[in-house]
Amino acid sequence: RPRTVTVCFRMDAPSEFVILVIEQTKAELKWKEYFDNASPIYQHGAESDARLVPTVYSCAWSELSLVSYSDSLICTIKRDERQYQSMTPDAQARVAGGVFSLKPSCVVIRSCPTAAGINHRNLLWGLAHADVLCINTIESEVMMLERPVVHGALRQIQQRLGAKAFPLIEQSYSPDAGHTAIGQEFPAVLKVGSAHAGAGKMRVPNYRMMDDVSSMLAVGEDYFTMEAYVPNDWELRIQKVGTHYRVFKRAGCSSWKVNVGAAVYEQIPLTETYKRWADESAKLFGGLDVLSVDAIINKDTGEELIIEVNGGETGFHPDFEKEDEKVYTEHIVGRINAWLGEGARYPKAPAVVTPLELEVANLKNELLDKEEKIRQMERWGVRARDHARSLKRLLAVKTGKFLGAVFGVSAVLTGVAVAWLQRQ
Repeated sequence: RPRTVTVCFRMDAPSEFVILVIEQTKAELKWKEYFDNASPIYQHGAESDARLVPTVYSCAWSELSLVSYSDSLICTIKRDERQYQSMTPDAQARVAGGVFSLKPSCVVIRSCPTAAGINHRNLLWGLAHADVLCINTIESEVMMLERPVVHGALRQIQQRLGAKAFPLIEQSYSPDAGHTAIGQEFPAVLKVGSAHAGAGKMRVPNYRMMDDVSSMLAVGEDYFTMEAYVPNDWELRIQKVGTHYRVFKRAGCSSWKVNVGAAVYEQIPLTETYKRWADESAKLFGGLDVLSVDAIINKDTGEELIIEVNGGETGFHPDFEKEDEKVYTEHIVGRINAWLGEGARYPKAPAVVTPLELEVANLKNELLDKEEKIRQMERWGVRARDHARSLKRLLAVKTGKFLGAVFGVSAVLTGVAVAWLQRQ
């Protein structure tokens, strides 16, 4: 059983710019090489621009935990010893020394925080709370978590450009199994919740099968979407990284789901239509730095239909992965320089506190505590005096009532005695 090593990197150098890449492969050495060979990052100042040294770390969502404060973001990475060799030599040296903190200046999101049975939304909310520079933007990552939100945004593009210029597939949405869309064409493709990579996706041939599927959906609490099944031989993927485009034709070899199992890819030329689809989709949710548009081609009619848009988790083709990641690195550097040029300042390490300053701070805190206790005792004294006055008033009222009752009883007894004496 591997021993778990807690790794928390701390940014100490004033000229260091920490970049955290969140992806499944955790290839720190690869990203470090890319950023070392990329254009420089500059901290724009009033007198001169200082070059910043990019320090790159990589981890998966499952290895990451964080705490966000009003002025900083502290991340913790947990890895087992088998992953030690994938770390940079500098990181290996720091791990051997103990526990360190990581204050990222920029977070590059390359994998989705949710999947079938996996939910790391809380970490994404933490990045949003910290307002740290994220690529893709944190707004787009949050909005693209849910399929209905993305489809609604794509419908806005279609309404603006027209169905011919932006052919989006028709889709229905149901909040639960008890609200299935009426008039759905079959065969249909049903997608449950926000799962991706083929999970939660099935082909429903007819209404009878839909009845069985509905009984299964009733067990869970997820929403689902449905769209007509389009017979096809292959699909399109239009990839956009910054201003760089690629278009692939892909066909599944083992499943009707092209993104499941083996698939054959073929790069094809970029057309104005495909470029328009990618450019318009890149405007979603404040802008997407990297994205892919997936479309399907009806083999009977040749009609092209956009089925979905993917964000920062878009994977690159293995044959072009290194080239595309270098392009992406240059785009990231450009975004960082633009962000710094707007007056933003990357997180600095906390200032060193001297023992004298620490003692003065403790004395101030102690004085404030004593002053608060005095004020609390004064409040208690005022309350005690008010309570005593209330008791005196209550006692006076009760005493008056008691004496009145005694005098009343005495008068009655006296009257009875006088009447008895008169009869005698």
